[in-house]
Amino acid sequence: MNFVEHFGKIVEQIQNFNPHLFAGATKEELEQAERTLNLVFPNDFKEFYTTYNGQDALADALFGTFYLCPLQDILAYWESFKNNESEFLEIEAESEHGIQNIWGCSKWIPFTSTADGHCLCMDFAPTSDGTVGQIITFWYNSPERELVAGSFREFILNYIQNIETGIYTYQHESDDEFTFGCIARTDGNPMFGAV
Repeated sequence: MNFVEHFGKIVEQIQNFNPHLFAGATKEELEQAERTLNLVFPNDFKEFYTTYNGQDALADALFGTFYLCPLQDILAYWESFKNNESEFLEIEAESEHGIQNIWGCSKWIPFTSTADGHCLCMDFAPTSDGTVGQIITFWYNSPERELVAGSFREFILNYIQNIETGIYTYQHESDDEFTFGCIARTDGNPMFGAV
């Protein structure tokens, strides 16, 4: 079983969890996205996205408060990064080893997002001691830029392992006005960074 099949099997087995994953993107859609972004996605990302092209608006969050973006949302977030790049490049961040010490850039490709604009990105412009395609945090209102995983595949494999070992579990909260379900850490700490 490959990592995409393993992911699907694990997610489907979580009782009461509603990931609402879209069917995969076509090869043509991925190629068009690559042309727009002027880069080539890692093969593991393409393999995953030809099976699962993000989540719909009714989904429980896959990664704490982060939702998996469909390709069209990836392009929309990237457009915002591109439009703000000149300002982003002038603002220093507090970046971990291997990540440029900048607020953001158009070579950071957001593939997850929260309702309030935080993202996890594939970093196609790491420092010389980073790895192209590494997964990093982007907090829109905080300078920390953390390394989450060395690759998209590693990110998904870590996620699967954390579910299998009980570090992550499904959580559901509901009141008169708000219902929220997600996969989150069992200890209550954030999945990524400190925000």
